[in-house]
Amino acid sequence: MEYTLTKIQIRYRDLDTVGHVNNAVYFSYFEQGRIDFIKKYLFEFRADDVNFVLARAEADFYRSIKLDDEIYVKTFISKVGKKSF
Repeated sequence: MEYTLTKIQIRYRDLDTVGHVNNAVYFSYFEQGRIDFIKKYLFEFRADDVNFVLARAEADFYRSIKLDDEIYVKTFISKVGKKSF
């Protein structure tokens, strides 16, 4: 299975008032993982070249991420359909 592993830089602005990464910020991290995957496997990335729609995004939160944590986004295609992947 082909995948990319994107190291994420956690910024102070990503944190909520108790010092955890805000849940909404996770989706920005996922977006960076998608961009890296597209650059590596699908085509030379330019913003105008992206011709697909992200129809659904969900996350299960298992533990909090804090400012000094080292985190990565692993991105891969788990299923290829007739009109989706």
